[in-house]
Amino acid sequence: MNKFTLTSLLLAGLAASSMAASIYIFSCGNAPTDNDTVAAFQAGGHDVTLGQGVSTFLNLNVIASFDAVYLPANHNYGFAWNASQEGAMLNYINAGGGLITAEWVVWMAATTSSYFPILRAAFP
Repeated sequence: MNKFTLTSLLLAGLAASSMAASIYIFSCGNAPTDNDTVAAFQAGGHDVTLGQGVSTFLNLNVIASFDAVYLPANHNYGFAWNASQEGAMLNYINAGGGLITAEWVVWMAATTSSYFPILRAAFP
């Protein structure tokens, strides 16, 4: 089992310990990894929807009905959102939506000023 799958299983297990949620998963563009991610969240009892790729995220309407979204940066490492995309995600979070990220998303925001300049305000 690879590190990504183990991380996904851990996240799914932690989230499942409190209650099941509806999760929107942004596709990373790699079918086996996407399938592993979906399976990990489903194993935790969550209702999962595999959606569009992260680079094509355009508006809040896509994710508004979900409890949380999973934002990966693995096979799609290096994507950048524009201000509109970041603003939509920040609005979703501020309205009570949950954001689950992978380590690369936080690393990108922490090490390069051009990645997530708006959304990084939501990171711990």
